[in-house]
Amino acid sequence: MFCCGFEKKEESDIALSISYGSSDKYELGIINFDFSDYFQKTVSDNFINELIQLLIEDEAILNVAAVSPELEDKILDMDYDYIIGWSTYLSNKDILPLLPPTVIIRKNTGHGIWFTFNSNETVCNVVKAAELLGEKGLLNI
Repeated sequence: MFCCGFEKKEESDIALSISYGSSDKYELGIINFDFSDYFQKTVSDNFINELIQLLIEDEAILNVAAVSPELEDKILDMDYDYIIGWSTYLSNKDILPLLPPTVIIRKNTGHGIWFTFNSNETVCNVVKAAELLGEKGLLNI
């Protein structure tokens, strides 16, 4: 595992961490954007969508998920390799028939599915979708 740490010099609305690990079976890199509480309340859906669109242009990307603090606690406890968020990209296209009918398909690329949960969905419904995909083995490498 390779990870670089930098001393935080001042407060910021966005913290970025990048880590890269490998094993004989697979190589994974993680890019994590943490937004301050203030920024999370002021950031637009359009900003998040543009960020995801930029990230999924690379065919090597396996999973991108935008999660709120409330959702993050529940999703990370599930201990799958991939996570589901309010807006999610997964490189496994087998998930498509298992997604709830309320999700909005943003993009069906040649290598994955980008979908967003409807804004009136509850955290509970997103967690149920993650549980279903996880039980089918679609959230593991």
